Amino acid sequence: MPTQRPPKLADKLLSWLCKPELLEEILGDLHAHFNRNCLGQGKRKARLMYWIQVLHFLRPFAIKKNRGINLAPYSMFKNNFKIAIRTSWRHKGYSAINLLGLAIGIAAFLIIVLYINDELSYDQFHADSDRVYRVVVDVEKGSYKSAQKSTPGALREALLNEVAEVEQATYLHPCGWGKVLLWNEKYRYYDKNLLFADQWFFDVFSFQFIHGNARSAFEDPLSVVLTESMAIRFFGSSSEAFGQTLTYNLFNHDKSLKVTAIIKDVPARSHLQFDFLLASAMIRPQYVNNWGTDRHVHTYIKVRPQVSMAEVDRKIQDIIDRYAIKLEGETHTYTTQPMTGLNGIHLSPPRRGEITPPGNKLYIQVLLAVAIFMLLIAGINYVNLATARSATRAKEIGIRKVAGALRKTIMHQFLAESMLLSLLAGIIAVGLTALALPFFNNLMQKQLSLLTIDNPVVWLSIPVIVLVFGLISGLYPAFYLSSFKPVAALRKQIVVKATGVDLRKVLVVSQFALSAFLIVGMIVAQRQMAYIQSADLGFDKDQVIVIDNFNKTPKWDRDYIIRNKFERLSGVTRAGGTLENMVGTRRGATGTIQLNADSPEFPSLAQLVDERYLEVFGLEFVEGRNFLTSNPSNAQAGIILNETAARKMGILGSAVGQKVGGAGGETVVGVVKDFHASTLHHEVLPYAFIYHPGAYNAVLKLSGGAIPETLTQMEEIWKKFVPNAPMEYYFLDDRINWVYESELNFKTLFTTMTGLALIIACMGLLGLVAFMAQQRTREIGIRKVLGASVPVLIKLLSKDFLILIVLANLIAWPIAYLSMNKWLENFAYHINIDWSVFLFSGAIAFVVAALTVSFHTFRTAVSNPVNSLRDG
Repeated sequence: MPTQRPPKLADKLLSWLCKPELLEEILGDLHAHFNRNCLGQGKRKARLMYWIQVLHFLRPFAIKKNRGINLAPYSMFKNNFKIAIRTSWRHKGYSAINLLGLAIGIAAFLIIVLYINDELSYDQFHADSDRVYRVVVDVEKGSYKSAQKSTPGALREALLNEVAEVEQATYLHPCGWGKVLLWNEKYRYYDKNLLFADQWFFDVFSFQFIHGNARSAFEDPLSVVLTESMAIRFFGSSSEAFGQTLTYNLFNHDKSLKVTAIIKDVPARSHLQFDFLLASAMIRPQYVNNWGTDRHVHTYIKVRPQVSMAEVDRKIQDIIDRYAIKLEGETHTYTTQPMTGLNGIHLSPPRRGEITPPGNKLYIQVLLAVAIFMLLIAGINYVNLATARSATRAKEIGIRKVAGALRKTIMHQFLAESMLLSLLAGIIAVGLTALALPFFNNLMQKQLSLLTIDNPVVWLSIPVIVLVFGLISGLYPAFYLSSFKPVAALRKQIVVKATGVDLRKVLVVSQFALSAFLIVGMIVAQRQMAYIQSADLGFDKDQVIVIDNFNKTPKWDRDYIIRNKFERLSGVTRAGGTLENMVGTRRGATGTIQLNADSPEFPSLAQLVDERYLEVFGLEFVEGRNFLTSNPSNAQAGIILNETAARKMGILGSAVGQKVGGAGGETVVGVVKDFHASTLHHEVLPYAFIYHPGAYNAVLKLSGGAIPETLTQMEEIWKKFVPNAPMEYYFLDDRINWVYESELNFKTLFTTMTGLALIIACMGLLGLVAFMAQQRTREIGIRKVLGASVPVLIKLLSKDFLILIVLANLIAWPIAYLSMNKWLENFAYHINIDWSVFLFSGAIAFVVAALTVSFHTFRTAVSNPVNSLRDG
């Protein structure tokens, strides 16, 4: 009978489990036993018994002794980390510099990741948020352009009937007439944080219900949906609030509203912010059932999956072209705007009437670039400091190679050191991030926290940064240090190749080029912000107070009763009124102006004011006069222009008495000097003041003395005429500064990060100084023996570094000039980047670098030459 063969797979398993020297003997015994079993018990049972015998080698104590699981790599890994810890501890100074620089870089990067995650996560809590879009419109009339989001109210129904790609649509209307009053017997609420919405609102937006549901929320026109915090304020708890009533004052008419639903508070990362939702049926029908393009209704759509938004845009435009009622000469281009993402509502340029201030895509890009710069600088530090220590570790490398260590083993050792450093830096960075977040949140008006982050991308970024940085920064030192020849290393004959020195110089030049770029950016940003804060706006903004709910007064104080009483106070010198926002805080053009029907139209701003408004701001007349108080008739009061308006119409110098057709045919009675009605982001536009006695906003010029007492007296007068609403006011200079607050905060953050980047770069420079000093130890000793003084030696060692600093600045300046010029284009009025910016930035880099270099070179220069000659 031929010899039977046991299972091949069992033999392969056995070869993995057994030591090589025992395998042949064990296989021989098992095969003989298998053949005997085949003769006595049959082949099938013999194969089963063979498997059982092989599986006996899977016992834990057998596995531990065999070759199959080689524990040597794990032991080597553990040993490498032990050596890495001991080496780092032995060279505490170098380790601390590396650790601190890297920890700062990772912490900065982590904060920026948190910020970007927060900005990009706006509105993503809604179900199918990627399918929700806002319909927006760009209006053009001649040279006038305006980005708006107000759409005809009748658009919703047309979209559902004629655009198959639209699954659902809703419209909402913000509270556009100032703060409103809601109350019950327990609490009074006075604010404008409410929206009017239709019954399809919750089909598009998935806010979480506590009580009630989407279907019944707006069945009754006199219904209100509360957020949880408002329900608690008014009724003590959300369950008590459901079904109760609130009184709402709209246009001085009280209405009783039923609480039909309670929802969770609106998340901070939502472009829609509100405390109350009221049924849109409460507002005038023309707002929601009209094709007029001037109706302030915001339309949102939810599209079906995988549709072409370009096709949706085309169909929306077709509907508008067929139905919408537009002013003659206007062009309305309708498109859709995604609710989420980098091009979403929150990160897109603001449109007229935004409910909440949007974010800034540029901030994300700049901060991310700065964070990457800091990581690069920290990585360069490690390479420089690791190679700077090469001479001190040459003997160690030589001994290990003589003892039989392979090059890859030594490379593993140096990679283990970089990974350990990166790991420790990551841990420290988390702590630094927690400490720095309150400062960052205060600057950027955020509520970021490491403990409340629910996005795994943020947490995964930490180990990814640690791993990638540890590997990349450790590769060059690992290759370089492991290449030493053992004999040369033991004899201290390590000669650094010129290419190695060049690489390190390139790295340091790169560090300081990045730092110089950031320094130029910091100086330009600081000068621009200083220019904004000190620029002559063309009007008096100091000690000017604005009451922005003056529409709550009887008849909007058309008879000047309240304003006259304010003006009699000793602390008030002038009191005027307007129906629009204050000068200095207005945005771009809201309309056009022209001399007559045949003349070209120009983008312009107009403002309805009384005759005292211009006096409050001290606007200076170059032609004509102010409105006459003795002739308050709107039809006869005329119109007042600024210089730009008169100049564009070709009537500057002879404007008084001219008829301005684009503004209704009013007669020009005066021309005032140009002033900045908008921020310095915008050019001075043509401006027209039109007489109107009623005041939506009252504006008062204070005398400057006893301001608290004056405010108290004003509030007492206010209570007599408006007992149900407090007087809401602000100082104009504070509001103007608030307009630039985001830029000012960004400047502070940018300056802080630039300083940190410069500190990290100086650490890298310190590494190169140490390297060069070690390579020239014998030379320094000989020069000192021959009589070289300490200043001469410092100059000798510092010269190369100063050349590197100059080269780094020459590389960075052109790039910084182009980049900052691009940023300044956001301002119509800005500083010019002159040579002093680069001189100052170069001086900062030079002084900081010189101090860093001098610290180490002085220590080397004053060392004992005997030690230098013996150790060199």
